[in-house]
Amino acid sequence: MNYKFYSIDDNRLLYTDGKETFEYKNNEWLKISNSEITDRLMGYDSSESFDSPYVMGSTDIMSSIKELTLEQVIEKYGKSVIDKIYKEQDMLNIYLESKKINKDCSPQEIIEIIKNNKGLEEIWISKNSKKYPCLVIQLNNELACVNYFPEDENETNWTSLGNYDKETIFLSGGEEWNAPGNSVIKIDQAIDCLQEFLNNEKEKPKCIEWQKLI
Repeated sequence: MNYKFYSIDDNRLLYTDGKETFEYKNNEWLKISNSEITDRLMGYDSSESFDSPYVMGSTDIMSSIKELTLEQVIEKYGKSVIDKIYKEQDMLNIYLESKKINKDCSPQEIIEIIKNNKGLEEIWISKNSKKYPCLVIQLNNELACVNYFPEDENETNWTSLGNYDKETIFLSGGEEWNAPGNSVIKIDQAIDCLQEFLNNEKEKPKCIEWQKLI
């Protein structure tokens, strides 16, 4: 799930998953109206009549809301605020090749790692402390190559099918390798794969096309 976080008047913390909106109050997330975010983003002024030309676009109201990154939320409110959003089964096991570390992460944390990568990174992702099924996301700035390894070692392994116009360097097992252009996709597509993997790790994500990994 790709969450967006907002601060209102620098003293209210909200997030939305695109369908529902929640506010952090008294150490818990409480469901509130979606309009708490949407009205402010549009600058909706409820003091104006509906047919007033000033009912939308109020700069004062639009300036009252600010989108926050995950890092900004954690820095200001603490990681426990984020942990309360996720159920235990939503946590994923990852291995970061560049740092040689294993750790448990929320999907949102992994998305931030993907978006903020500044070069070469390789992320192995699995669920429930199992090695497989596994999604491997190889990154090079805005480009990615994704591999899917099913639970049964006798089944076919898969790699992303892309249409980039040239080879791209990625990390694979800690070593640099030149991926052919037909396996290179955008990082937004890699994030889509991650979100599908979270919902169903038993099958390779359907949001991209695949080719057999040789």
